Amino acid sequence: MEELNPETILRWLEGKNLSILERVLITHDGTVQSLLSYILQCPVTIEVLSQEEGPESILRRVYLRAGDLVCAKATSYIPLGFNSHKVSDLVQQKTLGLGQIAKVLGIETTRTIMDLGVNKESFWREYRMTGSGLLYRITEVFPRTLYQELIAQENRRPVAL
Repeated sequence: MEELNPETILRWLEGKNLSILERVLITHDGTVQSLLSYILQCPVTIEVLSQEEGPESILRRVYLRAGDLVCAKATSYIPLGFNSHKVSDLVQQKTLGLGQIAKVLGIETTRTIMDLGVNKESFWREYRMTGSGLLYRITEVFPRTLYQELIAQENRRPVAL
């Protein structure tokens, strides 16, 4: 799987009929949990649905939640041999999102988008997050109806002059 460069991403976005909010979320290269908190104006937390730990890797599935609202689903592959013990320990505690782990440990990260997709119900991205003592492969899926409704609400809001 090859990394998508900015030109390729811009070409992919053409004709996809994504809202500005959907485009921001699908191409964001920072911590999506924090971005969602700012968009939704409330804390976004993770709910670990499953975490399968093997001798070489962890496969983790989570919901990103704003209260009762599921704002994204994520599936992550975490190869243990590439992650420091501090990173692996925090993943195994199941209390923090993966981007939040990097923040807590002060690890500067790079996110490389590997794949993007959209259909009627959802849009998604797959990316690799790397940093010193850290490597994850993450797929995030966002429900389109939620973000389309947020845009519709914003469009109904009166504009202050």
